[in-house]
Amino acid sequence: MNGGPVFLAIQVDYYAKMWVNGDLVADIDGGHGSPKGYIYVPVTLEPGENQVFVKVAAGSKGHKFALAVSEVDSSVGTSGFMSDLNEGK
Repeated sequence: MNGGPVFLAIQVDYYAKMWVNGDLVADIDGGHGSPKGYIYVPVTLEPGENQVFVKVAAGSKGHKFALAVSEVDSSVGTSGFMSDLNEGK
């Protein structure tokens, strides 16, 4: 991967914390909605390899976890959008 802005899509059934390259990027607590949906986290990855660490806790009905990554098209002009999403954390 060349690095740059991406969306990490995380699916959990209860609580989770996610770090990218040592920085906390998501703190998901109860009430985040259905475990069938995704929570999208905007992050900027470094060129080459990146370290993603996710700590999860299962709910009373079992456990579900998925993680996906999608690059952001630079022609869309997402710099303000990415900032707005990060302010809501």
